[in-house]
Amino acid sequence: MPLGEELFSQQILEERDRLSKEASKLKSQLAGYENFETKRATYEQQLEESKQPIINLKQQGISIAPATGRFQHVADLLRPAYYRLKELVLASGYIHNTSFTKNTWPKRYLVGHNSC
Repeated sequence: MPLGEELFSQQILEERDRLSKEASKLKSQLAGYENFETKRATYEQQLEESKQPIINLKQQGISIAPATGRFQHVADLLRPAYYRLKELVLASGYIHNTSFTKNTWPKRYLVGHNSC
């Protein structure tokens, strides 16, 4: 085989290998999209479920504006209750919380004794 034909054959084989790798890459990407409809349906269902509390409030005659600060107003209303509950709990001399480890809370807040 002449040198020119050999180089041409080599280029064709290299191009074939490159295209084969690209096809494999595209197939793997396509496999990731196979479950797209299922994921989309799940997302839409979760979105509807997240809207349900607002729908329930509207049915009770309570309206919440869709603005980003809507929860701030509720937090402001609940703040006095939070501070009163905190005061009562800290005054009780006994706090039990299993959600945190010894390393995440100061010693005075550990289970069983409040040394404030």
